[in-house]
Amino acid sequence: MGACYYSTLLAGMVCRFAMLRILKTTPALLEEDGKAARRRTEDLYTESYLNVLALVIAFAIALAVPVLQYYSLLLLAVVPRPARLRRRRTAR
Repeated sequence: MGACYYSTLLAGMVCRFAMLRILKTTPALLEEDGKAARRRTEDLYTESYLNVLALVIAFAIALAVPVLQYYSLLLLAVVPRPARLRRRRTAR
């Protein structure tokens, strides 16, 4: 049952990652112009990449250690944190 949940989460995250990749490579699609919009898209792209990576690692942990099945999802709260902190520091 957990594999279905992980697969659904992963599908949604990969779709978001693909959408942000398209926006990153085609900045003309953005509503706003300028460095701020491109930087925000770049930050979201990085955070999305880290989320996909964290979910793949969490899924591997859940398969390897079934007792930790849903606890491994806590990685999704921890892994993207450095990207958010970096974004806040550069905004100041």
